Amino acid sequence: MVLKWDEKLSVGVEALDEQHKELFQSLEELVEAFQESRQDKQVSELIEFLDDYSLRHFRAEDDLMRLYGYPGSEHHRKEHQIFISRLENLKQDLATKGPSHALASQATHLLLKWIVSHIKNVDYELGRYLKTASATTKSIQTK
Repeated sequence: MVLKWDEKLSVGVEALDEQHKELFQSLEELVEAFQESRQDKQVSELIEFLDDYSLRHFRAEDDLMRLYGYPGSEHHRKEHQIFISRLENLKQDLATKGPSHALASQATHLLLKWIVSHIKNVDYELGRYLKTASATTKSIQTK
């Protein structure tokens, strides 16, 4: 499965779309590392980057939700916790089993499926809300 950003996933908020693109890139690198059975250290570094990056991205979304009083913020944050939990499980599997094609397949299926669904549904709604809210304040850049 190729992990490429598709403009159909745009939520209409430039900063969030750029972060989502970077998230896709790091996931693609992670899956490639698993599939090529790269050294444990390299795979671990990619997972750690993905972990750190997703937390920064989630904080950025949290800040926007708080700043603009997004009414769906509680559900949105719960969705982020699901991703964090799945990533933790992946890290544990890597620590106990090492990199493998099976783990690459699991990472692709669980993480990509979640991310695409999250962006298309949950983040899209946030983007719609932010575009409406920012039309009033002109403080964030939307598409």
